[in-house]
Amino acid sequence: MKPSMLLERAKAGKISSTEIDTVAKKLKSDESTEDSYTLLHILGVANATKYETEVVRYLHCSTDPMLARIALQVLSNHWDKASRYRVEIEAFVRGVAWDEEEDVRLAAISIAGELSRTSDKKLVSLLASIFSDMQQRQIVRQAAYFALARALGLNWDELPPASRILDLESATDPRVSDWISNQEN
Repeated sequence: MKPSMLLERAKAGKISSTEIDTVAKKLKSDESTEDSYTLLHILGVANATKYETEVVRYLHCSTDPMLARIALQVLSNHWDKASRYRVEIEAFVRGVAWDEEEDVRLAAISIAGELSRTSDKKLVSLLASIFSDMQQRQIVRQAAYFALARALGLNWDELPPASRILDLESATDPRVSDWISNQEN
């Protein structure tokens, strides 16, 4: 069966354990294929946590950052194992040389905001420094703003849509701005 069809079945909760095993076996075969992204996504939505080792293999996939990104999202968002990969998340938030388009970094920034809701002061400070750094690209600063807002306890419905480009100097929530100001003093 085509991986895209398996993904749809996994999303619907209609994938068998045999099919999940086959997906993991294909990922384990050391052949990074055009289907690897979908196969990782399948394991994520199927909650196939017993294949954590296979997913972790792709976490530092410098030849295809999108595979590293989906591996990070599977481990953190789908399987709720972000705290186990906190060191990697921090490294990706800071940026890695092979992530030229910053795809992994943007995912890591978002994940760091959620992880920081558990009071990870070092990550919160890192998010604040990225948000305050005018040398960062707008999309990176905006991702850091949303992650920082989430880390500080704001709910998604209290924030503007992430798809909207924000004026980061005037359109930020005062609670975030006040928090940053208090940290600087």
